[in-house]
Amino acid sequence: ISDGDGLPAKTFDVNYNGYLYTTNTRCISYLKPLYLKDYPDGTIDINTNDHGSIGLTLSTDTIQHVYYISTDSLIMRHRTDSNNKLIDKPSNSVRKFDPNYQNWQILPEVKVIAGFTCQRAKWLSPTGSINFDVWFCSDIPCNNNFFGLIGLPGLVIEGKIPAYNLSFNLQNYRMNEPINDAIFWPAEFNEPFRTLAPFRKAS
Repeated sequence: ISDGDGLPAKTFDVNYNGYLYTTNTRCISYLKPLYLKDYPDGTIDINTNDHGSIGLTLSTDTIQHVYYISTDSLIMRHRTDSNNKLIDKPSNSVRKFDPNYQNWQILPEVKVIAGFTCQRAKWLSPTGSINFDVWFCSDIPCNNNFFGLIGLPGLVIEGKIPAYNLSFNLQNYRMNEPINDAIFWPAEFNEPFRTLAPFRKAS
């Protein structure tokens, strides 16, 4: 958060728990905000360095950033936060995608995170900026990861989205457990969808 001159005024962490359910051909992930326990209306007043305050309005959706991926049908469904009620558009969107549209650069860097031997990878935009910077563990096979990430040869253990100052890390995982089919169609998906342009691999 910055003051009126663009200088850092206050650092404030917004925390979530994330959930990922994945099979060989489809996955769904979403966030549950922890801040709603303390700020149920999503409004936070933060004191700044100059003794003023900044009002921060966060989404009050109990499930946020829902991503569904089907690598069979090459369909992505995404639910954005519906915090801005002035925008007259469905919160849900659907689009097709090329299977390798995410431009992953697998790097030789290796490190151990919470006992997992991980390798670094970056998803680069067409301009060369970093969309995602992650560490994955190839010992845990997982082609479909959190935030709709596909094409990595292992489960993502830790990562960040530099543009949004967002970081995430694995807390625990379970394998070889049955997943109820209803998990892949949450109640939020019963609302209307708008169709967006496909994600294509950059040429």
